Amino acid sequence: VMCEEDCGQCDSSFVQRKAMKCASRTKEFSLQHNSSLLWGTYRPHLFCGLRTRSPTPLLVGLMWHVTGQLETLRYQVTSNGIPSYRWVEHDGRSYGHQTITDATAKLQINTTFVKHLHDLEKGHLMGGDWTLRVSVGHIGASSADSKRESGDGRRVSLVLNVAAAGKHPGVMQKIIKYSAEERAEYGEERGEGPFVAFQAWSASTAAYAMSVFARRRLGDGGTEGVDAQAYYYLDKAKQEDVDSPDAFLSKVYIAQRKIGETSTQLPDAHMSNVSNVAFLQVDVPVGSEVDFVFTSFKANGLKRNSNMEAAIPKARELTGLRLDSLIALRSSDFHKKFEETFKLGDAACHEPPNPVKEATKVCDENGKFGADAVEFGKYALSQMLGGLSYHSGSWYRAEPPYYNSSSEVKGTTCAFSATPCRDGRARGSLWDEGFHQLLIARWDPSLTKDAILHWLDVMQADGWIPRKLLLGSEPKEPDPNTFQMPFHANPPTLLLALEALIDSGEVKREFVACVLPRLEVWLRWFKRTQRAQALHSYRWQGRVLSNGVWHTVASGMTDYPRTNSSSSRADRHVDVTCWVAVMHRILAKAEKIVKEEEGLGGGGASSQR
Repeated sequence: VMCEEDCGQCDSSFVQRKAMKCASRTKEFSLQHNSSLLWGTYRPHLFCGLRTRSPTPLLVGLMWHVTGQLETLRYQVTSNGIPSYRWVEHDGRSYGHQTITDATAKLQINTTFVKHLHDLEKGHLMGGDWTLRVSVGHIGASSADSKRESGDGRRVSLVLNVAAAGKHPGVMQKIIKYSAEERAEYGEERGEGPFVAFQAWSASTAAYAMSVFARRRLGDGGTEGVDAQAYYYLDKAKQEDVDSPDAFLSKVYIAQRKIGETSTQLPDAHMSNVSNVAFLQVDVPVGSEVDFVFTSFKANGLKRNSNMEAAIPKARELTGLRLDSLIALRSSDFHKKFEETFKLGDAACHEPPNPVKEATKVCDENGKFGADAVEFGKYALSQMLGGLSYHSGSWYRAEPPYYNSSSEVKGTTCAFSATPCRDGRARGSLWDEGFHQLLIARWDPSLTKDAILHWLDVMQADGWIPRKLLLGSEPKEPDPNTFQMPFHANPPTLLLALEALIDSGEVKREFVACVLPRLEVWLRWFKRTQRAQALHSYRWQGRVLSNGVWHTVASGMTDYPRTNSSSSRADRHVDVTCWVAVMHRILAKAEKIVKEEEGLGGGGASSQR
């Protein structure tokens, strides 16, 4: 089956073989589409985590702590001492702004991720350059105050971890720490001189450089240099250290303490010529702003063996006042697209009948959505887009005869999906995904099509799709003993997203023809495994007894009480029967599109399933 340009090629013989593997993902969408999404905030289990969409990814994560206080180290998302962390603006592709309130350290951390995809116009297709801007202020201080004040003398260490993972991941080749005189040559008085930079190569990005710039904001919007200290540590790390760089960083700090050095200062060491992990530390006063800039050599027309000094001028284009303009543009585009997409400014607003308090009012005096309600909508969308994740690796399924053991499904599988929760559940969930994609499809249909294809790629030959995407080693699953049972279903909400795309005209016949054979296999598996004893009736497999009441976790309504009969063989569930009807309805729509555009007429065959 040949598919549209942004879908690539699909294999109609899928029924006879296992799901398509990660190596073929680039065939599913155009090279330009994949390149534009190569980098993203696809590690939502971290407060600020970036990675490439690749089975051999380049992983980036931000850590921070009060200088000299290792116990305040922050890396992985938690609500313990962090009352608020949220994306307030995120376009799902090239821009996101996040605010984090660290009550333990009494800090306000703001992060802004912005990509510059200039290489797409040049045909290089290397994912472009990007900057991660981090500003550090006091809790309760306004944005303007944070820019003007250097704080109360407290200092904060921002640590960027960069790790090349997977087979043949890459190496950190060269690192340079710049003196004040060298920074001045780049215009350090305007906050544009690099403090430290390293050059490396990875399988997913080819040659690149990572540079660090720091400054203090002036009240008039200008910048000036800041009293910052930079340190680094590069090493060849084991997989466990790649997976837990915060623990690895702590071990490096402790080793420094044993030899009498400052307990939270990296030793400026390049430990191996084949280093795959780098830590870049910038120690700054509260009130500072730091830019971590990724520069792709190929995207900028530089050769792999180019001197790193050639990359610094390119990096400067994505820092300081130049970056201010790009961030302002992306922010403006986000707000404009939000209004064009959802049209809340003109939509009629109906107040809930019994608001809890005056602050919960969502409508203004004109019967329109108030400014606070619109802002809340932007936060909700941004949280959803900022929660998009990408994982790669093998996974495990339960095996017969008793399904109390599991086996590894070998080979690399990739998963691109939204996530239910950044704190503890930052992985795709089949039951949640359809509802997530109903929103994302309104904003960016291509993201939803991409997610649908990834989920269908995980499908096994018999039509089973696992309920959770437990791929790779991060993030750690809270319950590692949970087995993926190959006869447990989940509500097929993913089809609701496909139906929304069909009804809105956002998918062409080629895309539908691409996914239809797999959807038919899924439907047949669903009806076969969830069939009840009575004719044309269905039940959820996998009920469990809790406090004397039977529940079916797989149904998506975990705490909904079911029958208390001693045997599940007599169960018949209305909700799963309704889901079977929904699957037939949506597959009939998909089949109609394919048949009508082929000139064969539509309908009819779905009733034969």
